[in-house]
Amino acid sequence: MAVETGRKLGDPFLREACKEVEQASAPETGALVEDLADTLALWRKTTGYGRGIAAPQIGVAKRVIFLQLRRHRALPGFAGNTHEVQAGELRNLSELLQHEIDHLDGILCIDCVTDLRTICTKEE
Repeated sequence: MAVETGRKLGDPFLREACKEVEQASAPETGALVEDLADTLALWRKTTGYGRGIAAPQIGVAKRVIFLQLRRHRALPGFAGNTHEVQAGELRNLSELLQHEIDHLDGILCIDCVTDLRTICTKEE
């Protein structure tokens, strides 16, 4: 649907906890998922990486994440459905899910750094 502008580190919005989605099948929820997919697709095309995105990263305070991975593996859905997802090792998938869920709670990866000397950019 639309590519949205991503929020950057330092934006106070990223520190807010998100609200539950009342109805997963609502049209606005579907539109949000499409916006997340489009935004992630452009990010991947531009940077060459990116496997997931959370709604607060595009300025929406809803508990919604979108993953776009490479290999297929079945994963039971939280609503009782089975969703097809693409993943490498199961550990990588769990770390990715935790990272995106942290975004929904206002937790950023920088919060988990124990030694500031270990921080580097993707290019580094």
